[in-house]
Parts: sequence; C-alpha cells; structure tokens
Amino acid sequence: MNIRTYILGFIILSMAYGLQAQQIPMYSQYVVNNYMLNPAVAGSKKCQDFKLGYRTQWVGFESAPETIFLSAYGRINSSSKLVGKSTFEGIGAYAIKDQTGPMGKVGAQFSYSFHFAINQQIFMGMGLSIGALQHSINSNLLDPANYPDPATTSINSLVPDAHAGFLLYSSTFFAGFSIRQLVPYKIGGSENTLRQHYLLQGGYKLMIQPGIYMIPSMHVKLGMVTPMQIDASLKIDWQDKFWLGACYRKVEGLMALAGFHAGSILHLAYAFDFTLSKIQSHSSNSHEIILGITPFCKSKSKNKYDCPSFQ
Repeated sequence: MNIRTYILGFIILSMAYGLQAQQIPMYSQYVVNNYMLNPAVAGSKKCQDFKLGYRTQWVGFESAPETIFLSAYGRINSSSKLVGKSTFEGIGAYAIKDQTGPMGKVGAQFSYSFHFAINQQIFMGMGLSIGALQHSINSNLLDPANYPDPATTSINSLVPDAHAGFLLYSSTFFAGFSIRQLVPYKIGGSENTLRQHYLLQGGYKLMIQPGIYMIPSMHVKLGMVTPMQIDASLKIDWQDKFWLGACYRKVEGLMALAGFHAGSILHLAYAFDFTLSKIQSHSSNSHEIILGITPFCKSKSKNKYDCPSFQ
C-alpha cells in the first residue's frame, strides 16, 4: 500500500467529517527556526536574519511530505546599543510551500513585533503576523480504485491566515507562546476548517566550562482536535562555532541534530529523524536542512544580547 492510498482515504474522511488533522508543518530544528513558529521572534536579534529551509519527511514513501521556506526579519526603530533602550520594534516575512502528494499549500506572512525591556537583561516581545494560504488538491495525481470518483474532485482555495505570539528572552534563555491559524476559515467551500494550534517553546543556555555550553529546550504543539506533540532536545555548543545534539519527539522518534557557524554571518543546521512509530515499516527517516545568514551580527561589546546563540 503506497502513500497515495493513505492520502485518498484521508481526503474522503476529511470531506465527510471536516478536516481535523494537524494542519501546520513539522520542524525538528525548532530552536534554529523559531521565527517560523512565533512572530514575536522578529526583532529579537539586533541584526537581520535570513533563512532558507527544506524538509523531506518519511523518506521511502511515494509522494511523501516536503516543505520549503524562506524567511527574513530584522529590528527597526532601535539605537545601536540594546542595553538602556526601553523599547524597539521588529518586522519580518516568510514564504512557505508544503506539499504531500496531491495535497499542497503555498502561503506568505508579514509580521510586526513590539519589544520592551523588563530590565537590562530580560526582554519581552509581542508579535502578530497576517497573510494568506492557498490550499489545493490535484485530483489528477490521485489513483482511486474506481474512476471517476466524485470524492476526488480538485480543490483550490485562497484563505486569510494570521498568527500571534509572545516571547520572553535574554542572552541565556527564551520562553515563547504562539497561536497559529487564528482565522477559522473553511477551505474551498467545504466543511474543512483551519484549526487553531497552540505552541510552547523554551530553552536555556548553560555554560559547562568556558567556551562550551549545554542548551536544553522543549517544544510543545497542541491542536484543537489533535493529540499533544512534545519535542525535547539537548545541544552541546562549542565556542559558538559548531554544535551537536539530540531530540526526542513523543511517539514519532529520535532526531540527531548538528550545525556550525562560519564566522558570524553564515550558519548551517541539519536534522536526521529516526522514525520509531508504526510507520517505520514503510519509512525509516526524515531530513531537514536550514541555511541561515545574519549580516552585521557581530557585536563589539561583551554582552550577547545582539544575537543570542540559541537562535
């Protein structure tokens, strides 16, 4: 049985009962990629941040899920020094394409965030992003047992989309909460509705010895009608030059994480997911790679507020 059979069954059930599956992309590098999860991250760095990412999931399945994204954000209305500045703002944008066989979505979001200092070390950010998603189902890529099948009609629907979030952070920790898909729009005139998803993230940077840091973190994802998903990871960073880590995702599997920094501008992160769920008989792994560019990010001061290394 290939993945098209699973997809066809999923579509038929969705048409009959309304779409209730998890509707947002999955990421293993949630610490590196936290702007895609929370619009309040925009502006949390002094420098501009650009990222290009690609994820292929469940390698071995025909028509397996693939996700590609491009994001950028930066700070506005801020002086050259963060310490002593009571407020500042951030803006950002991203584009994403998520494809699973005949089902796909293409979207773009534009973000605004407002940040203020709680004290000289801890800051709070609040962000909102608005945009649109185009959902599609290409019936030509389906292979029903009986053709033609009226349940496999094509869908192409453009709907508004919005996200909101909060971020508490310093140079050594971060804690965030965000709500995805604030607008409960129906897709393509059907009963399939965008459902809200709630995300929690947190992490802490702990120095083991000079130049070596341990960074534990957690990401919790909860949909309105889907089970809670919990990711827990641990990274070891050496002098902000390269890092290795591991992550456990409840039920789904284990992930090996790695990355390096080429100076203060270029960053590369990779995740290899080992599938441990029942799907492992059909697929053994997933891959995720993220290329980041942070121009003008090197701080001349001793503090690390400009570009927290856990991001």
